[in-house]
Amino acid sequence: MDRFVTSNEPGILLLHGYGNVFERTLGDGEKILVEPGGFLYKDSSVQMNVQQQNVKTGLMHKGMYLAEMVGPGRVGIQSMYVHHAA
Repeated sequence: MDRFVTSNEPGILLLHGYGNVFERTLGDGEKILVEPGGFLYKDSSVQMNVQQQNVKTGLMHKGMYLAEMVGPGRVGIQSMYVHHAA
């Protein structure tokens, strides 16, 4: 994960997100689950954990993994994402 900081000077960081970008401000201990491809940014005060969800419908028989964000702090979520070929 990239980290952007400035020293002794104000700065600006511009990020591009696919679709719409939403910012959610979490209170102390407040949690939100985000599909990992939708995660765009977070404040350093926000903890990120992996949580497995048991989804056994349709083609998904193994479940899925979600990013659990725990506040306090801001989280940026994009409504779409693009898988780049490796």
